[in-house]
Order: sequence, then structure tokens, then C-alpha cells
Amino acid sequence: MLVFGLVMLSIRISAEQGIRLKLLPPIAYRDPNAGNEKLETVVFDVLVAGGSAVTVSSAQMNIFSGENVVESIRFDKTALRSRAGVRYRAGKPGEISGRAFAGESEQFDIRHRITEPISLNVSRIAYALTLVDKQGHVVIREASLLVKKYQQKTNLIFPLKGLFNIVNGTYGDFGHAERSQQFALDIVGLGPHGEFLLGEGTKDEDFPGWGREILSPAKGRIAYARNDVPSQPLPGTVDRKLYMSLPEPVMAASGNSVIIDHGNGEFSFLAHMQQGSVRVHLGDEVSQGQVIGLLGSAGNAQGPHLHYQLMNGPRPYRCDGLPAHFSNLDGAIPQRGDVLEAK
Repeated sequence: MLVFGLVMLSIRISAEQGIRLKLLPPIAYRDPNAGNEKLETVVFDVLVAGGSAVTVSSAQMNIFSGENVVESIRFDKTALRSRAGVRYRAGKPGEISGRAFAGESEQFDIRHRITEPISLNVSRIAYALTLVDKQGHVVIREASLLVKKYQQKTNLIFPLKGLFNIVNGTYGDFGHAERSQQFALDIVGLGPHGEFLLGEGTKDEDFPGWGREILSPAKGRIAYARNDVPSQPLPGTVDRKLYMSLPEPVMAASGNSVIIDHGNGEFSFLAHMQQGSVRVHLGDEVSQGQVIGLLGSAGNAQGPHLHYQLMNGPRPYRCDGLPAHFSNLDGAIPQRGDVLEAK
């Protein structure tokens, strides 16, 4: 009998028993919706890995609040295929993507974005996926996912002072999609009157945020730092050769970057700083508000900006992103399009 209480089915199970179903991340954290304080979004991937080749047939998702099922959603194969991709298979050496670190024997994954009223207090998602192998045998795999509101441990301040604009936000806000970047922010510094540009935008110096000091969001120890990635020469374009030829090209895509271990399972990742501007080294202790570098356009950056994400480990792409609240922004999670000021 299936955990969903569906009618008993007579199923020919494929002799291939190696097919695995995994829901990622293991715990899905709620993302409050921009512009609607009554809604929140949960994003997760359904990973199908191992075994012989299979195709999707249907899926059943049950959404729980405590022990109660508050919503059931059934997906047919057309709906599932429209959400499918391959994001966790090991990539080729030097590949500039999270896939280069993933290492899963993935066949495909299905990305779901579920928006529910905050009042429902969603606590778990149960998922049953029906697959068909090449011989026409039916394979059913089930898994469940915990859903929580993240309880941040570190008192963070925003890593940039002055006016700024969030040009790309969390995945729940239709922004960053990669697993460790689900709650990441791309931040552009603005001029004193909210100006996005001070010139024609043909050079980095036309952007008011260029060279602005980047601050440590909290105290901690430097777990990673690099300072050797050149700036992109022309805003609006990316010359991959500038970082592809460097050591650790996947990390070089983040430009001159710093990872700070806050000592409690939370790590800050700050990226795309100016070449030569990073002022800290591996193992250094830093204090909250300490200048660690200058805003730049190094790596995979179409213009001067700061990429910031909080995560649960020291290795981008292999760990999970975490929602980040900033005490000097009234505890808010900035959203894409926001124009705010950090004192």
C-alpha cells in the first residue's frame, strides 16, 4: 500500500532495483513572497538517479501541516517534463556550473516551486513518482521533505553601506536557481540620489557601486579567499577566458571572493570583488563590519555588483543556501527590485 492511501495496485516492478529518488535540499526553507506578506514559497528538486533509463509517467504530491494533508496535487507526464532538467550530474573538468561539483548519477530532476499561505504552516511534503522503464515496467519511488522556517543563528549586517538595488534575488522571487544560491542576492550600489549610472555605462567607473567597500556581515574565520581574477573589461558582456584559464575555474567564475565561517554552521559567501582588493587571507579572524574587499566585476559578472549568499557549508554548489536576514535592514530579506539603504 502506498503512503498516500491510494487504492492497491498490481504493479510489475522492473528487475532493476538501482533507481533512487531523492528530494533536494533535504530541508526546504520557506521564502516569504515579495509584495505579499501572506504567502511563502518552497522550492525543491526531485532527483532521479541510478539504475536503468526511465521516463516519467505521473506524480502525486501531498502537502502537510502537522499530521494533516492540506493540499494534494497530481502531475501528469506533460507537467513533469516541463519542469525537468539535469542539474546534479557530475560535469566535465573545468565546467563552470554547479554540476562540476554535483557528482550524482542523475538521470533527470524535476524542479517544483510551491506557493502556499503562511497561515497553513506547511511542515512536510510527501512525494510519489511513477516511472516507466524501457520494457514498460512500472517503477514507483517515494520520498518526503521537511519544510521549515529557518532560524538564523548569526546576527548579520548588510555587507554594503549606502543605497543599493537588488537586481537578482532568491529563487522564490524568480531569481537565483542553483541549489546553494536559492537565497542569494546580486547587489548593485546606487548613487546618493538613487542613480544606477553616473555615465554611459561603458566602463566600470560609470557604476556608483564600483570600488565601494565590502564589509564582513559578522565575525568569523576566513575559510576561502582569492584575489587573482581580472575584472570584466566591458560592462554587459562576459569574457569567459579571463577566468577559465585560472586555477579552480569553477570558483574563479565567482571572481575574487571570500567565504567566512561564522562558527555555527553558517557561512557567508561574497563574490566578484576587484582584483587585488581582497584584504583577508585563509585562516584570518574577521570582525563584523571589517572591510574585506572592494565591489568589482571579476569573474562571471556582467557589471559591477556584489553576490552574497548565506549557506550551510564552506563549499558553494555542494551545500545548501539559507535565508539571510540583516539586522540593519530591520531584519528583512531583501527581494529583487528592492531599493534600500544600509547605514
